[in-house]
Amino acid sequence: MTSLFARFLFALFLLVPPAAFAAEPTQHNAAKGDAPHAGHMADDAPPTPITVESPKPATFPPQNRGVAPPPVAERTGEHVPAGIIMTDERGNKVNVAGLMDRPALIMPVFFTCPAGCNTLQSAMAAALSEVGHAPGKEFRVLSISFDEKDTPEIAARKKSDYMAAMSSIAPTFPADAWLFLTGDHENIKRLMDSLGFPFIRLGPGNFSHPLVTIVTAPEAKISRYLYGQSILPFDLTMALNEAALGKTGISVKRMLAYCFTYDPESRGYVFNFMRVAGLIILFGATVFFVILLFGGKKKWRSSP
Repeated sequence: MTSLFARFLFALFLLVPPAAFAAEPTQHNAAKGDAPHAGHMADDAPPTPITVESPKPATFPPQNRGVAPPPVAERTGEHVPAGIIMTDERGNKVNVAGLMDRPALIMPVFFTCPAGCNTLQSAMAAALSEVGHAPGKEFRVLSISFDEKDTPEIAARKKSDYMAAMSSIAPTFPADAWLFLTGDHENIKRLMDSLGFPFIRLGPGNFSHPLVTIVTAPEAKISRYLYGQSILPFDLTMALNEAALGKTGISVKRMLAYCFTYDPESRGYVFNFMRVAGLIILFGATVFFVILLFGGKKKWRSSP
């Protein structure tokens, strides 16, 4: 047994390069579909009508380059608490959890953002026309601002832009199936904390935050997180199917998070080759040791 263990240690020494466990990542292409979104300067000018187009990479103001968006703390299976009051685009007070009596697609954004948030919502508008569920009856869409300075008037202008853009691709989409909500600091904090959604204020109208769509099941149960600014109708349909059944799931992003690290120089996520290589080598060495151990026992038992 001692000789077997010694042979295993010698093999492990030969297999594992010291650099395999280095913390520095090796840069490869950043993960697509999950572009981090740093804050953007607010624009006081009235918003111009948008067109639904293919998502483009989020841009970074020069002063915010290298600011990593904080990670989402997924809370799948948990419930959004009752009593969080927001204001819709018409000025009506609404209980957010009450809007989740059916599956809901939630986009935490801020309405004065000129880039990433608009790209996410434009992608949502384009995808909604192909989702295999009845909007309003079988699901709702909620754009929720985490900037307490956004007002119902700003939310109404933003909704008007997206409804106008959707009129050509989804003319029957009901306006009350997509709500634009604003709120005060206390209610925003409670809601975003319950969703596990972080954001950092970098200045007036300027935030660092991730781009994510959060899917909730009936009774305000968090079902799934869909990351990135590219939204596919198939992904939405499947997520809504799961939510309607009350199912929850681990996001692909969460499973891949171990393999990627944020690189402030490239302002994106890069593949951490050394970390993954170390994990593979350790797994291989463990398998090798198990084979060596049980193979040695078999030979010992068969010897006269």
